[in-house]
Amino acid sequence: MNDTAKVALTIVGTMVLLIVDMLLLIYTDMSISLFWVIIVIAIVLSLFPLVFVRGSSAELNLLSMKVKAPFVNLDIAYSDIQSLELRTKFSPGVRIWGYGLIHKGSGHFDNREFGSYTFSGDTRIPAFIVVKYTGNNVLVFNIVDEERTRAIYESLKNSSGKSGSEVYEGPVLPKSHRSVYVGIAAVGIIAVVAIVIFAVFGMGHVTATLENDHLHVDAVMVNENIAYTDITD
Repeated sequence: MNDTAKVALTIVGTMVLLIVDMLLLIYTDMSISLFWVIIVIAIVLSLFPLVFVRGSSAELNLLSMKVKAPFVNLDIAYSDIQSLELRTKFSPGVRIWGYGLIHKGSGHFDNREFGSYTFSGDTRIPAFIVVKYTGNNVLVFNIVDEERTRAIYESLKNSSGKSGSEVYEGPVLPKSHRSVYVGIAAVGIIAVVAIVIFAVFGMGHVTATLENDHLHVDAVMVNENIAYTDITD
């Protein structure tokens, strides 16, 4: 199973667990302790990529270069490469779609220099290969560590026939439209929380049943038997 499938399955699995957990809380007599156990399981599942996702990898074949990472699977022919560059600093910008942690990321990104482009790498590694290829496309990536990234860069120059250039102190580029995307994300999170709260406290069922010697009340987070003798005015 590739890294993209691992991340996608993790996201789907976590969301399914949370949805099922919420539905069980609303429509069944599930205990609060079980509710929180499922929440913890969902959180642990969401951390799956930290352990099992390998990250960015690159392979040079006879006629092309393959770069693979979560949500990145590119096969670029050497004949399509227009320019190569090696930088010691690079700011990926805003992740539009893909996989990302604090320092690692891969997928569809956007920054002020390239606009929409593909990024796959780790910002802690002081080496970034910038590949511009046919169709105004740009790929920026690194692998594992600085030494192996530089080795791939040198091999790529030889295979593609491009001279390449190195920028040792490239500027850290500002992240374009970050405030817009952060605002959209914040609104989305607030909306989800509001929907969950409404579902739990506004859409729950309430039933009361008169038994022989007690009143049975069944509602969201309430399942109680009240003896008639305990009822006071």
